[in-house]
Amino acid sequence: MLKLALIGLIASIVACNNITNRKEQLADTTTTIDLSNTIQQKIIVDELKMGIGKTVTEVHWLDSSVITARLKKLMADDYSKMLKSWNVETPITKQGNILHASGCKKHNCPSDSYDLFVDLKNDDINVYNIKGHKLVIYKERDVPIELTGELFQEMDTKKINADIKSASYKRYR
Repeated sequence: MLKLALIGLIASIVACNNITNRKEQLADTTTTIDLSNTIQQKIIVDELKMGIGKTVTEVHWLDSSVITARLKKLMADDYSKMLKSWNVETPITKQGNILHASGCKKHNCPSDSYDLFVDLKNDDINVYNIKGHKLVIYKERDVPIELTGELFQEMDTKKINADIKSASYKRYR
């Protein structure tokens, strides 16, 4: 009886060893496709698009949305200044693949305003801050989001009204 138990134990060890070796062989030939980033990006884009026509405050972009952490990282210490100044706001609009919203300090929009741009296609965020006669552009990438059409005209008008000659860039990412 002891012999049979010993033979059974040895057979089990050999069988487990073969299974382990087969798993290792399969692991070497298996390609894993990770769609989690693609799916997560689609969810983010869908959530952001749901805000079109609403204000940033209504959809909580500044306090509890999918981009809040990115905005905080992008603007660093200046993020809290933006929150304090974001009292009067425009609804979120979409031009092409770019979402846009703006906010400013009540009774002081020309000298303290923020324009938020989200490029859905390239997963990029820029914040333009006009303060006095200066424009600071916070950008996640080396090159700012290209503004065209109405977005370009709107920012150009704001720069002219604030007598801005040039912009400075901040990149914290």
